[in-house]
Amino acid sequence: MFERFTDDARAVMTAGLGEVQRRQAAAYTPADLLVGVASAGARGQAALARHDLTADRLRELHDLVDSDDLDADALGRIGIDLDAVRRNVESVFGRGALNRRRRQRPGSGGGHVPFAPAAKKALELALREALQGGSNHIDSGFILLGLLRVDDAQIAQMLVAAEVAVPALQQTVRAEPWARHVAGDEPASAMRTPSTSLSGLQLTVRSVDESKSFYDAVLEPLGLAPVAEPAGAVGYVDASGAAGGGGRTVLRLAAAGAGAAPSAVAFTLMSPDRAAVQAFRNAAVLAGADVLNEPHRPADASSGWSSRVRDPDGNAVEALYLGVGAA
Repeated sequence: MFERFTDDARAVMTAGLGEVQRRQAAAYTPADLLVGVASAGARGQAALARHDLTADRLRELHDLVDSDDLDADALGRIGIDLDAVRRNVESVFGRGALNRRRRQRPGSGGGHVPFAPAAKKALELALREALQGGSNHIDSGFILLGLLRVDDAQIAQMLVAAEVAVPALQQTVRAEPWARHVAGDEPASAMRTPSTSLSGLQLTVRSVDESKSFYDAVLEPLGLAPVAEPAGAVGYVDASGAAGGGGRTVLRLAAAGAGAAPSAVAFTLMSPDRAAVQAFRNAAVLAGADVLNEPHRPADASSGWSSRVRDPDGNAVEALYLGVGAA
């Protein structure tokens, strides 16, 4: 997964590790990642700042929800009203939520710091957010979106204490512009970047009809259905969205202009489960496509299932099941 990280996402991981070391903690938690986003992440940091969630404030909130000894006077000197925070947190998590004993820490030790299960899942959800947003790369904004989706009591308590609503923060980060550059991208001579928009990925193809026949078959197992679009283009949306006349467009096919070359890209689409990955592969074979990778567990993942095939224009299309909870 980490080879998909943009430079600012890598900076988030480094800053988060600094938070782990500051706390002398035994594991890398989602709250450490959140502080990392506020410390070093371009898009994620900007979104948090719009809600007055600076790195310093998040560190204070992290210490607050992670502490056995809550000092009202000390917190008041840094602008935190403990009584107000306690009322907010207890209204959501129940009486005594801030007083529950925390797990004892053994100290930093200087060795390898493992990821807590919730932090691993947050990063997997960040990848899901990136792929659903039409990107193969994970920036700090996608990490933040993953953190906002993961079930983590500390992050939930920190946001309640700060009086920041999750939906509002999600909306803010999705509205922030972002850069797709990441070290190790394919050379431009070998693979061009696809055109993208807020609605998904657009492929320019030699023949819309031929490509539609292929994608109709391989995307059906992934829960995507075709819808007609203006100028002869075809979009693919969640099947529920197609039936209801709505839904976000995940992929769009449009004819290449006269003399223009079709897209030459590699991209990934989410699969609901392992069986759908196999069905995706089988449909591609029946359509006469080359299989680039038989269904397998990705080498960079602790879970999941993946297969890649080549479409009629030579694009490499991956179906990926992350092996985490439902989206």
